Amino acid sequence: MGVGGLIQAYKTAAQMVLQKTNIIEKSVTYNCTVECTYENLSHVLKYIKLAKGTVQKNEQAETCTIVCRIPVLHVSSFLHDISLNILSIQQHE
Repeated sequence: MGVGGLIQAYKTAAQMVLQKTNIIEKSVTYNCTVECTYENLSHVLKYIKLAKGTVQKNEQAETCTIVCRIPVLHVSSFLHDISLNILSIQQHE
């Protein structure tokens, strides 16, 4: 088998593997805990939704604590939008 035959064989083998493989997509997220007053809770939840984020945990007491994940593509707008509605924000892994 010559060089051309080896190239074609490799191409065919690669195509077969890709057809039989399950592709798993993972998105990179900014994981954080947001603290806010109860009065600002609806604003914070709205901004999480606008940033296509997900709420992992929502604890409501004297202050509200929300653990969320925000896609990295939307982090800067999310942080800007919620800056006036929160007591604190902590990034974590």
